[in-house]
Amino acid sequence: MPSISLWMGDLEPYMDEPFIQQALAAVGETVVSVRLIRQKGTNVPAGYCFVEFSSEQQATTALSRLSGIPIPGTQPMKRFRLNWANSGAVGGASAPPGAPEFSIFVGDLTPDVTDYQLHVSCWLCCYCCCCAC
Repeated sequence: MPSISLWMGDLEPYMDEPFIQQALAAVGETVVSVRLIRQKGTNVPAGYCFVEFSSEQQATTALSRLSGIPIPGTQPMKRFRLNWANSGAVGGASAPPGAPEFSIFVGDLTPDVTDYQLHVSCWLCCYCCCCAC
C-alpha cells in the first residue's frame, strides 16, 4: 500500500524534522518521514513541511484528530495546521478536468475550535443537506 503525505504549515524556524516527529509522537502519531521545505539559496526553513504516513487511513485519522490542537513543546503555543499534500484530494486522486473546486472561509472562531469540531458540527449537516437537493 503506498504511503500518503500531509502538508503541515505555520511552522516556526526552530521546528526542524526531529522536533516535528517528536511532537507527532507525543500526540500518538507514528510517521514514516518528515520533509522540511527550505528556501532555495538561503536554506532557511520556508515555514512548512510534508509529513509522510504509512497509509491513507493513518493520514486521514491524523488530519481529523490533530488539526487545530496545540503542538506539544511550542512556545508560544502553536497549533497543528494540516491539509492534504496532494491538492486536497484523498489517496492521490484528482478531480476530473474542469470540475469545480470550492473553498469556504469561516472566521471569528475562538482559538480552541478545531477543524474536526467544524466538520462534525457543521459541515456534515450542511453538506448532506446540500447534496440532497
